[in-house]
Amino acid sequence: LPAEEASWLVTVEADNRACIGYLVGKRAMPTSAVDVVLSTKDCVGS
Repeated sequence: LPAEEASWLVTVEADNRACIGYLVGKRAMPTSAVDVVLSTKDCVGS
């Protein structure tokens, strides 16, 4: 990914699960240009 669209690891909790995902998007506009890509194999919980 380009530098302006750098990705970093995030923890997302949903449906009683804790997931490690990649937060990808423009840092300047997180509310409208960030997508969270979850990897289900990294999810734990019920």
